Amino acid sequence: MAAPTAFFVEANSLTTTQLFWTYTGSAAVGIYRAPFGGVFALIQSVVPATVTYNDSGLTAGTRYSYKLSDDGGVTYSSVA
Repeated sequence: MAAPTAFFVEANSLTTTQLFWTYTGSAAVGIYRAPFGGVFALIQSVVPATVTYNDSGLTAGTRYSYKLSDDGGVTYSSVA
């Protein structure tokens, strides 16, 4: 399996971001988030055809890092 590619994040507001990526695999995509420099935690798993995700309820003024995985975290794509 290959990790999702062309991964980027846009801030929609102080507490909401939108994630975008390209993925042609057949496994679910795991979305992981961490406060910058913190420990990553799985926040959502989406079906393979999904290529966007809205992450809301974030804390204003906190920087977050994201990574996407294929097939249960075998490989990752990361964005800080």
